[in-house]
Amino acid sequence: MFSYLTNDHITQLASALDVVPGMRVLDLGSGSGSYLPAIFAELDGAGKVTAVDRSERALSDIREQYPEAIERGSLECKAADIAAHPLPFEDNFFDRILCQNVIECVADRMGLINECYRLLKPGGKLLMSHHDFDTAVYNSSEVELTRQLVHGFADTTQDWQDNSDGQIGRKLSGLMAASYFGGPEKRGTILIEEYEYSPRAYGYNYSKWATDIAMKTGELPIGDLRNWLRDLEIKASERNYYFSICLMAALGTKSQ
Repeated sequence: MFSYLTNDHITQLASALDVVPGMRVLDLGSGSGSYLPAIFAELDGAGKVTAVDRSERALSDIREQYPEAIERGSLECKAADIAAHPLPFEDNFFDRILCQNVIECVADRMGLINECYRLLKPGGKLLMSHHDFDTAVYNSSEVELTRQLVHGFADTTQDWQDNSDGQIGRKLSGLMAASYFGGPEKRGTILIEEYEYSPRAYGYNYSKWATDIAMKTGELPIGDLRNWLRDLEIKASERNYYFSICLMAALGTKSQ
């Protein structure tokens, strides 16, 4: 999934990692590199970020955005299947790992978290975060239809996904507690709230994803789906639109 996070949300996540200059940071499942500017800011010109993704297209986008960082050795892009273990790095290699909106797509979720433990230096930190898609809330006139669309989206494994779990956010803390980390050092939730219905907003895109899935399954009348989208547009025009979703995170530290 795309993040659609504001700069403030991204900064919150990056700062939770407690990155300091000179560290080696892994952005695991980096996508197009939304978090790189915030990580670079924390490193303040000293240290290195490794961006890992299985999509060469995503990594190509990163290379185009940050050629100078790559040239000076402060950024490395590496293609790897995150679901395959071991990842192509030595034990005790990284100081910090960020993994955002990735783990739901991995079948062996515990294996991924434990692999992050292997990669971290003693005292290193993993921040695992994910939207909990089943927490989406809309101010809609069609209450029951909204429930059906949210649950339908959360419960569907899409064509590009190997696995999915629309409630993965609320499970992160328990997964980390059962892993080698032995529990999250910290856990928390960012409530993302929006009052604007536009292509740059998460709620807008979520509404399109949810209705597209419903159209493919054919379980709901197309006319009802179009009316639902139109209702959101009307709410926005009347300044009565609201959307929220929870982004949940767990921070684990590797024992010394």
